[in-house]
Amino acid sequence: MLVRGYSSSRETLTQRGSRNQEENLTPSTARQSFAAFLSVTRSSELTDEYWQQLTEAINKAYPDFTSRLYQYYPKLSSHELRVCCLTKIGMSRTQMAELLSHSVSSISNTLSRLYTKITGEKGSVQKMTEFLYKLV
Repeated sequence: MLVRGYSSSRETLTQRGSRNQEENLTPSTARQSFAAFLSVTRSSELTDEYWQQLTEAINKAYPDFTSRLYQYYPKLSSHELRVCCLTKIGMSRTQMAELLSHSVSSISNTLSRLYTKITGEKGSVQKMTEFLYKLV
């Protein structure tokens, strides 16, 4: 099953049965990687190479996270993927807006519209955020 309870998606891989024993990756590891990328670039915009590295870090912390997103919605745009990844690691919409050079309302609209695209139900930021947290 692709989606599980919110609380279990916040556990480390070690707590979930140690899928990757040689690396003790946690959601905070992905956030730390993101912070390192920002400090390296010394700007709010990341190159495609840094986004790729961040996506890889997220996929290690949350095995196959992006693949599972694409299973739900194969037409996911790069912007939608980035918003989902940043949401998954706990970034606020304000931080995402600054990083992606969009308004906070644009980030909110992206999340609610994407929930509607994936589920066919009326979307909201909260529903999509919960969906992403549960996606393992």
